[in-house]
Amino acid sequence: MTPDAPDDPRVVPFDDETTQVLLLRRWVSRILRAGALASGILLLAGIVAHALSAGPALLIPPARLDPDQVAQAFERPSAAGVVLVAVLVLALTPLTRVILSAGIFARSRDRPMLAITAFVLAMLALTILGGVAF
Repeated sequence: MTPDAPDDPRVVPFDDETTQVLLLRRWVSRILRAGALASGILLLAGIVAHALSAGPALLIPPARLDPDQVAQAFERPSAAGVVLVAVLVLALTPLTRVILSAGIFARSRDRPMLAITAFVLAMLALTILGGVAF
């Protein structure tokens, strides 16, 4: 008998709260690991690329991050652009986690947790928009 068989006692229906928590923990863990790993690899690649080039100082941040700078990092790759993308991946990892959590709560029809997660998502969105606008 495979673990996916409907009559397997180890398989718990999705609407069970324990299953929801386990699924959420598993995916949140995967997202956090993947985001940290991807960011670390990109950061290391950017630092190595900078060490091999004679470009401007890598770690002097601009006074304000312009969305055009982000677009340029994707259009014309450079050491500083790779580092910028690494930081963006690291910063967007928690946002991805909250979006996934909202999806899981919506799927399981857990309205109180969905409302809390939607509120957190709205606060993150306002913070990002506020950071870009000001």
